[in-house]
Amino acid sequence: MSTFRVTSNLMNLGGLYKMKKKYENYKQSRGEWISSAAFFGVGGWFLLEALVYYDQEIFLALVFIVLSGLNFLAAFRFKIATFYEQKNNKDK
Repeated sequence: MSTFRVTSNLMNLGGLYKMKKKYENYKQSRGEWISSAAFFGVGGWFLLEALVYYDQEIFLALVFIVLSGLNFLAAFRFKIATFYEQKNNKDK
C-alpha cells in the first residue's frame, strides 16, 4: 500500500515572494551572451532595412523600426530585469 505525500511546489510558494536580490551574484552564461548578441545584430539589421525602405514604403519602414526596437529591448533584457528588480526592492 502506497501513501500519498504532498510534494508539490505549492508548499514552497512563500519562497517565491521572498526573492530579494535574485540577480545580485548572477553571471550570464555563454548561451545568454550569444542570444543577446544575436538580438542586437538582428535589431541593427532591421534598423538598416528600415532606412532602405524609408523612401519607398513608409509603412514597411515603420514595421522594421518597431521590430528593431523590440530586438534591442530583447538584447538588454537582463539589464532591464536587474533595473526593475532594484527599483522594486527600493520601494519596499
